[in-house]
Amino acid sequence: MKINDILDQELKNSEFAKEFYADKEKSASAIALYKAREEARLTQANSAERTGVSTIYYCTN
Repeated sequence: MKINDILDQELKNSEFAKEFYADKEKSASAIALYKAREEARLTQANSAERTGVSTIYYCTN
């Protein structure tokens, strides 16, 4: 069985689908933030400082 077939089957479960799409959105946001930070040549600490977010929160969430 292919992974897409397994995923299609699992997505029929509403709880699984809800969590899957929530995590997918978080991942997409994290990747977009990472790319923007890299393009701006900022470290995580620089970015956290500029946004007023603690580095602990910024780096773990």
